[in-house]
Amino acid sequence: MKKTPALITATLIAVTALAGCSSNAQTESAPEQDTVSVSPESAPEQVATPAISPDTRQAWADDVVNHWLQSADINSFEGFRADDPEAARGYVLDYGSDDNGTVHFTVEGDEWNEKDFSRLIHDFMGSVGYERPGELTETSVTTENGKYTFSMTCEEIPRCDTN
Repeated sequence: MKKTPALITATLIAVTALAGCSSNAQTESAPEQDTVSVSPESAPEQVATPAISPDTRQAWADDVVNHWLQSADINSFEGFRADDPEAARGYVLDYGSDDNGTVHFTVEGDEWNEKDFSRLIHDFMGSVGYERPGELTETSVTTENGKYTFSMTCEEIPRCDTN
């Protein structure tokens, strides 16, 4: 049987590839080659984590906060004041997201306490976390001067669904 050059080339490529896969292959015999050997036990676990830009996180925070406002049938935080003028949720100055699944609120003044902030977080996470499961992991509230900060995770909120 006559062998064609293409068949010989294909055979050589296959043999070369298989030789490289052999468990007995030694990388020390070819110092001129750049070879990296990693055993399955020492290979680092690679998890694909997409890079989320600050603009993307803020857009997500805008979306979940607007969802909360719309579910309360209001257009702004001041709308909460008509319902309950003593609630911290009516005095939100700013909000944002520093990490996936987290929202941070800053409220006007420094007279708030843990109970006030807990109520704001329960209201927010109980609404958004229930209606959009799996999106929220943590929410924090800080006074505008940074004097007091309080945070809670979704697991601490009865209606917040992490799945």
